[in-house]
Parts: sequence; structure tokens; C-alpha cells
Amino acid sequence: MRAKNYDQAVGKFDQAIQAESSNYRYYVLKGQALVRLKRTPDAIRAYEGATRANPGFADGYKMIGLLYIKQKDYGNAVTSLNKAFDAETDKSKKLGYKLMTAKLLLQLNKYNEALAELNQAKQIQPNDTRIAATEGQIHIKNSNWQAAYDTYGQAEQMARNQQQSGCAIGQFQAGKAVAASKLGREAEFKSTVEALKQSCPKMASYATNMVRASGSGRFLATANGYLKADAYEEAIQWINKAIESGDNKAAVHKFAAVVYYKAGQPSVAIDHFKKSAEATPEPEKRLAIYAQLAKLQFNSQDYSGAIQSIDLITASKPNPGLSFMKAQAQYNLGQYAAAVQTAEAVYAKAETAAPALKAKYQFFIGLASKKAGNTEKARVAFKNAAVGPFKLAATEEMKSMAQ
Repeated sequence: MRAKNYDQAVGKFDQAIQAESSNYRYYVLKGQALVRLKRTPDAIRAYEGATRANPGFADGYKMIGLLYIKQKDYGNAVTSLNKAFDAETDKSKKLGYKLMTAKLLLQLNKYNEALAELNQAKQIQPNDTRIAATEGQIHIKNSNWQAAYDTYGQAEQMARNQQQSGCAIGQFQAGKAVAASKLGREAEFKSTVEALKQSCPKMASYATNMVRASGSGRFLATANGYLKADAYEEAIQWINKAIESGDNKAAVHKFAAVVYYKAGQPSVAIDHFKKSAEATPEPEKRLAIYAQLAKLQFNSQDYSGAIQSIDLITASKPNPGLSFMKAQAQYNLGQYAAAVQTAEAVYAKAETAAPALKAKYQFFIGLASKKAGNTEKARVAFKNAAVGPFKLAATEEMKSMAQ
């Protein structure tokens, strides 16, 4: 062994085991030599021999667990580490085993089992911030944002009580910030990240990257790749995962609306725009989503829906372009008198508008008035519209009405 001649060492340890099979140390030495030879499966068998010879050998079970981790066999690693926990008497080591098994179960997406391991760890040392950190990671990966927020908040307070500072406390602030973002509390997320840039820059970067990579952020990024390739069916599959994650609903449904519209399913897109607006707390952003919704509804010939969306917007903020769209929607629904009234209100506030735009409004008022049976108003409107690109069309309309 000391000469690093590990192959011959293994042979000699085998001879020692044959001579004294009850001595667990020979198996351990053989296992060490096999590890150096990178013969991991054989090393596992050697350490298993050590635990058979000495069932209370906690470090043997630990080594088996670590070797299984090296093979990425996390299920068997958990089993071995739990045996190490049962055999160990040192509380600090027992706590370490439970933290390790919880993290391995997290890798296997076995969230409830991982939390159960942590509950055992809490019985050993309830105020250990490592337990809280691991629990927060589990909730983050499981997209359980409120639980993550609460856990990291408690961990932060625990760390403060223990007079921790810098990145020691920053890890909990970062985790709490990620959960806050997923719960739609963007202002809290941004302010925390700005504070972390001063106290622990690496945690500021971690929080930003986690928001992008976890929950809906990761799923939407994946869906966007399929969208750019016009693979709508695959994009929708990832959007559904984003919806199931339950976080950042406004952004998720808005993105879903875009994909469904491009996929030729405007009615589904409309539903997602509505859900996006309902999930958006900021008034300005919500009105912007309703504006997109109104345009989609109009283009999909859902004129009644477009009128409802436009009314929601103009009740809070004037918008001449959308108001004129409302007039067009009323016209398409056969509500000619209402269309005239809406268009005239738009025109009345267009004193500084370009002549071509004014002519457009007047030409439309002429068409709607004609349909409503108000020929006199139609003539006046067509006369006012007989300029620029509308001159010939307005002239033809006046001629037809004179006959």
C-alpha cells in the first residue's frame, strides 16, 4: 500500500481475510486499495465484507454510501447512509448522515421522503441552519414557493439569532428572494438582490439565476426553444409544466397566449390572456395585457369580447386607438349608431392629429352613418373625408348617395 502497488496489496489483503475473516479492518484496507485502483464495485463489496464482520461499523456503511454516490446510485446510497445513521453514536455524525440522505432524495425528486429525513435531523439539532437550508432547497425544487419563503424566513431569523452575517445569512436571504419572485413579489425580490450585491454578491447572482432556472422560468425557457423552431405541440407541453409549477402566473399565461395564437388556437390564447391579466397586480401592466387581449379578440372576430376588454382599459385611461377599434367592433356587430357615436368621440379629441388620420375617422363615420340610415350625416362625413388616400372612395360614396 505505501509503495502504491495496489494490485499486489489487494492480493495480500485477500490472504489476510482468508486467514482471519472476522477482522473487519482487512476488508477496509482492501477497500481502500480498490478505491485507489478505481474499482468502485469491488470496493463496495470489500466494505460490505467489513460491515458483515462488524455490523456496528458505521464508517463502513458511510463508505459504501459514498461509493454509491460516486456511481450516481442514490437509492442504494440512501440505504447505506441510513445504516450508518443507525450504527453511529456520535450525534454530529448522525446529523450529517441525515442531511446527506435528504439531499440525495432531493436528487431523486422524492420530496416528502427528503423532508422526513430532515425531521429526524431536527430531533437531533433543531436549530442547525444547515437543516433549514436543505429544507428550503427541497421546497424550491418542488416549486412549493410559500413553504420555501416561510422556511428561508425562519432560517434567516435563526441565523441572525446566532449572529451569523455575510454570505452565511445571505444564502437564506437569496432563497427567500427566489420564493418571493415566484410568488409575484417582484419588488421584494429586486430590493433583496440589490442588498445582496453589497453583502454577498455571489448570492445575488445565485438568486437571479435560480429565478430563471427554477419553476416556470426553466419550463418557459425550454418552451421558447421549441417556439423558435415552430414546434408548437412540444412548446405547449412545456408550457403546461410551467402552469403546473404554480408560480409567476402572469408571465406564464401571457407566454401561453402567444404560443397558442401562433399555433392557430386563438380562443385558447384569449383565455390565457385573461388569466394573465387577472394575475397581474400592477395596474399599468394589467392594462397593457388587456390591450393585447383586445387586439387578439378583434382579429379573431370576437367583437363583443374586444369591446369588453377595451372598456376595461378606457375606464381607467383614454386610448384613442383602442376606442376607434371599439367603434370598428360595433360596426362589425351591426351596431351602426353606437359605432358613429364612439368614432365621433374619438374624432372630437383628434384636433392635433394628422389630416390622413382625421380623414380616416370621417370616412368611417360616413360608412357607419350610411348603414344607420342617417344619410345627411354620412354626406357631411364623406365630404370631410375627401382628402388624401380617402378622396376617391369618399367621392364615390357621395356619388352613390346622390343617385
